[in-house]
Amino acid sequence: MVRFTLRNTARSSSMRVDLDPRDDVSEISDIVLECWGSEGFLMTNGYRIIGEGNRIGMEISEGDVVDIIPDPRGIPTGFINRL
Repeated sequence: MVRFTLRNTARSSSMRVDLDPRDDVSEISDIVLECWGSEGFLMTNGYRIIGEGNRIGMEISEGDVVDIIPDPRGIPTGFINRL
């Protein structure tokens, strides 16, 4: 098992997660959707974006913090111009 922290930056909340290193990264997306109802996000581990096509053990190590951030590609450009 790989134990790591899943942190939702938009909601300022986090949880500890234990997943099998052979599981697909999409398992994390399912957890985020079920617990926070969030869609349209990126997963990062440090400065690296985690790709959905890989296994958990390839992307995440014991004790890592995986950040869930809103996907900037889903923000309308008019909104960004007003910032």
